[in-house]
Amino acid sequence: MRKMIFIKATYLRSRFPINSISKKKLIMFFLGFSALVWFLIRVIPKPSRATYPCQRAAFPLASTFVTWLIGFAGSFSSIKKAGNYFSNAKYLYAFTFLLISLFSFTIMQFSGSLNTSFAKNAELMPDIPPIIDIDSDKEVVNPKATVAIVQSEKAEASLITAADIDTMVRKAVIMAGGFDTLIKNGQNVVIKPNLVCSSGFGKDANGQTTDWRIIQSVVNMVREKNPKGKILIMECSGEPTTMNVMRKMGILDVKNVDSFIAIEDSSGGWREYSSPKLIKVSLPIGKALFLKANNEYYFNKVYYDADVIIDLPVLKTHNSVPGTGAVKNIALGVMPWGIYCDTNNFVNPAIYPMRRGKYVNHAGSKNDMSDWLHDYYMARPVDFCIMDALTGLEYGPVNSRNNPEYRKNTRCIIAAKDAISMDAIEYLILQKDPARTRYLVTLHNDSLGCADPKYIRVKGIRVDQIREKYRNNINYADYTDVEPPVVTIDSYQVKNNKLILKLKADTKVEKVEISVNGQQLDKIYTKNFNSLNIDLGKKAKNKNEIKVFAYDHYLNCKVLELN
Repeated sequence: MRKMIFIKATYLRSRFPINSISKKKLIMFFLGFSALVWFLIRVIPKPSRATYPCQRAAFPLASTFVTWLIGFAGSFSSIKKAGNYFSNAKYLYAFTFLLISLFSFTIMQFSGSLNTSFAKNAELMPDIPPIIDIDSDKEVVNPKATVAIVQSEKAEASLITAADIDTMVRKAVIMAGGFDTLIKNGQNVVIKPNLVCSSGFGKDANGQTTDWRIIQSVVNMVREKNPKGKILIMECSGEPTTMNVMRKMGILDVKNVDSFIAIEDSSGGWREYSSPKLIKVSLPIGKALFLKANNEYYFNKVYYDADVIIDLPVLKTHNSVPGTGAVKNIALGVMPWGIYCDTNNFVNPAIYPMRRGKYVNHAGSKNDMSDWLHDYYMARPVDFCIMDALTGLEYGPVNSRNNPEYRKNTRCIIAAKDAISMDAIEYLILQKDPARTRYLVTLHNDSLGCADPKYIRVKGIRVDQIREKYRNNINYADYTDVEPPVVTIDSYQVKNNKLILKLKADTKVEKVEISVNGQQLDKIYTKNFNSLNIDLGKKAKNKNEIKVFAYDHYLNCKVLELN
């Protein structure tokens, strides 16, 4: 039996010799050990640090390393004990430990594949800088952005009518700030829907393209403010041709529109950089991230020169970044084909053009996609965003198999003036962390909008009331914490229109908001939760009208009432 064990050990050494360990495995061993040490040093003194982005990145490597270590130690120890029991003719124990050794060896090998899998994911994960805390020194702040979420009372998205949608859109727009100061009579207003394809689910609430009824409602609202101006619907679809997609999805039937414009047909010829139909834009020195563009970004001139641009994205995931929303609908959806297409096949509608797949790497590149989204959007931000969240979509941006299992039933319209804040809230709904998304963080840090949920005021339906786990091929931004923070009222006093409030809150709590008689107070409270002095104005007549909302980073919410 000893000879058998020796032969097996010799086989294992020959099958997995030390000198065959690749550099990549050695690197993964070092990274796993380093991640474990870093995780323990940071988290043991303060367990709440486990939720920090850096620790969420370190934990998978650390845990996989521990699994490998346990498997290695278990396999080595068990095979040694098996040999001893064989020597003493205790065959039952010997075979038991031999099986334990094989099981431990299997765990060790499986953990190696986990390491490789995570390493591959880590290679695809963009470099994500820390998100700048805008008002870290203040405990009372005004919201930096407002996002409105309106949900239909209908049980299914398919039951929502055009009249329902018009009511929802108008309500969401007003809650998000409205068009009163944005749109003036006589202006050129561009409406940019998401028409990436012609959906196999039909033109109503399909989850892939902007519902034509939402477009009609927005057009009507714009026309009310702008009876003498022009309303232009502009798009650059993922299918040849944009006009064909518009026709199939009912867009050409929208009333009160001056022009339907396919960007690929109206932006000059193939590589015609000097076309009068184009405009070249450069970012301020030091801001450009997408180096391949050499800080030169080309736009359709009609689009770029518009007085107002209204962005109509769709709530769905993407296969190159965690989600596709307001920013991506612009930064990829208005690129002129003649400049950014891979091949001049765009002149032949019968051939599907690989328009932007090589210029902006769609195949899970590291920073490529995020940096392009940052630069191109920064070169021409939009003025208002209204998101089609009637039917959310997994495995987006298109559902090539027309699989109904990938569709949700969100039944919402989302509106905001700030595209970055809209995408941040969309990501939380998709169960993705905006702070783990490079393009949102870089746009936030460059003051193009707010991606920090702590400073975003959500009106209407709360995020945690409609959030679902949306699956896609990118998982580095996923979060699993869906529990509200632990917080209780220690004491309170209402006097002279003031609320003196002391909370016992765990470290997850990032902000507190107050509502009186169903209306949110203007201020957001971001620290010193054990000593809050809140001005109620003249709204509160009694304590029963006051509610306290405590949120964590993912906008998990604990609602408290004064007893």
